[in-house]
Amino acid sequence: MNIKQSHHSDPLLDMGQFIQRLQKTDNKYKRLFLFAFLINFFVFAAQVIHLVSALLEGWIPQDWSIAVDIIAYIVILIPLYQGYKKYNNADYSIPVLSMLKQTLKRHRFASNKEFGLVLLFIFLKIAAEIIKVPNITEATRAIIMLSVALLVGITVGIILWYITSRPLFINAKKMIIELES
Repeated sequence: MNIKQSHHSDPLLDMGQFIQRLQKTDNKYKRLFLFAFLINFFVFAAQVIHLVSALLEGWIPQDWSIAVDIIAYIVILIPLYQGYKKYNNADYSIPVLSMLKQTLKRHRFASNKEFGLVLLFIFLKIAAEIIKVPNITEATRAIIMLSVALLVGITVGIILWYITSRPLFINAKKMIIELES
């Protein structure tokens, strides 16, 4: 199966090239998700230790921000781990049509659930900053800095998807159409 050129100017690959590129991209994403999971898990563990020490020293109202941060990290750790598992468990030995459909699921931009969890994480981090900093000017500054960092991260993620996963997604979709016709 050798398909020529798509209207998106992304050359469509033959099956061998496609699987080779797919495996390379899946391994890259697997490592990326594991790295992000480990960093966030380290921050989560540090927050838990911080909360335990705050409880032992005497609770103050600003300590609620630590609890909210812990919840935020739990919210973000779940999809990071699921993303790692998704790319780690990719199976290239199953029938071609099934593999291509799984590729579509793995390499689509994002699901509503993933967007919802990222938004929940952002709102929890903002709430933690508001609780932590009683002065509204400092809280606003912290929220703006957090928002800029998150926007940069989201932009990098979109660019990374557009460069690496989108071509695979388009190729898989066209191959499925060809196989089903």
